Amino acid sequence: MHFFLRDIRQRSELANIIIIGKDIDYEELFRNHYRVFGVIDTSEDQSFGYIRKEIFHYLDALYPSQTPRKKR
Repeated sequence: MHFFLRDIRQRSELANIIIIGKDIDYEELFRNHYRVFGVIDTSEDQSFGYIRKEIFHYLDALYPSQTPRKKR
């Protein structure tokens, strides 16, 4: 994972990175001072609905809409 994060940072210091995956090494993220906007950990076999909700949560924070989103 660190290779991908380093590659993204080399291309853009301002990139907003959201990590989605299983068995995320939080210690590595902290130790290497990787700046990520969000982490969605799917280790607990989260449902697609949960993951989708989390993605929309982060995207809404990055790109706030002028109209409220309907709750499903």
